[in-house]
Amino acid sequence: MKKKQIVLTLIALALLASGGLYWFAQNRKTVLREFPKQTERSGCLGKDEVASYEIKQQETTGGEGVAIISIKDKKSQKEKFNFQIDILQVQHYHPIELHKCGVYAVRSFNYDYTIQKTLAGYRAELWKYDYAGDKKTGAIRY
Repeated sequence: MKKKQIVLTLIALALLASGGLYWFAQNRKTVLREFPKQTERSGCLGKDEVASYEIKQQETTGGEGVAIISIKDKKSQKEKFNFQIDILQVQHYHPIELHKCGVYAVRSFNYDYTIQKTLAGYRAELWKYDYAGDKKTGAIRY
């Protein structure tokens, strides 16, 4: 008779413990869903965001400059975030391209823009930046 009571007590404790763990796990998920991180940007534009850019030429010769990428709220047009991309030839007809999950820029190396001629070791790469401003590795060379 005592063995039966001990077994039933152990089963009851196990059920209570598993129920408590289940409740804790469910509440933990709820808390995490209610308080997402607000300090980090996603790599893609949100549904309520739009991107634009402005190119500014630097004072140096050779046509270098920067593209300032702005992420704004669609309705209010208030800027949420911005970052810069170096542009080697600001006069290029198509220096960067904006997409939902990234900004693409072609970068040329070992090219003399003053005489418009390729030099030894010339290469062009397609670089991708996410909307947090991070450059993605694995540039495509051509």
